[in-house]
Amino acid sequence: MPSTNRAVEKIDIIGHSMGVTLAAQQVYKLGLSADVDAFVGIAGALRGLLSCGVYPYNVWNSTCGYHGLSVSSPFLDGLYGQQFANRVYSIKSYADQVICATGSCYVYGIHSSRIWHETATFTYALGHFGLQTDTAVKQVSLIQ
Repeated sequence: MPSTNRAVEKIDIIGHSMGVTLAAQQVYKLGLSADVDAFVGIAGALRGLLSCGVYPYNVWNSTCGYHGLSVSSPFLDGLYGQQFANRVYSIKSYADQVICATGSCYVYGIHSSRIWHETATFTYALGHFGLQTDTAVKQVSLIQ
């Protein structure tokens, strides 16, 4: 007879850019934070993009607005302060041409790529896509 006592294995999530916010939304929406060991957000905008404006006075496009990355959008406000994993890391840059497109990376005094309840944050002198491709060794070390 098969055993019903199966150990539940946890998953690790690594997201880049909008993938950070979309992964965070799914973890929260599905109530899976207890099943995620490590959540690594690379060049994410969980606090919004100043280039999108502040909701409801925001830029109208598919990236911004009510369901997008406008600062204080209902989408982002719904994620505010949530725990997404046992261990949470952000990888960010002050040279990120997307997150810092307006000349500032800060939203309400905090870098937009910072994630609530972080275990640690790491800063590199890389652009938006370099953060994804040139930090692979760090990414792997964070999920081990």
